[in-house]
Amino acid sequence: MKARGAQPLFRRREVSNRQGARGRRCCVDYPKIDDGRSRPDYNRQIESLAELWQAVDADRQRREFAQLAHHQEPGLPEGRKAAALHGAGNAGG
Repeated sequence: MKARGAQPLFRRREVSNRQGARGRRCCVDYPKIDDGRSRPDYNRQIESLAELWQAVDADRQRREFAQLAHHQEPGLPEGRKAAALHGAGNAGG
């Protein structure tokens, strides 16, 4: 639709309510819900938000690992410090 330059029509629509609702019909304000975007535009925003949060999580994980790398356990020899940081068990037995 966007490739051919057409804009979607957004308008309020009146729909039937389910059984047991207060009224028989209600008005759904699609322009307010969609913020004037088409479904493909909305989906692209969702994908870009997912990529943003993946980048935020990766950055947070990188910072945590960097902080752990600088943290040194007192009393451990240098080789044991690295093993303790990376979760390695007792290699010597």
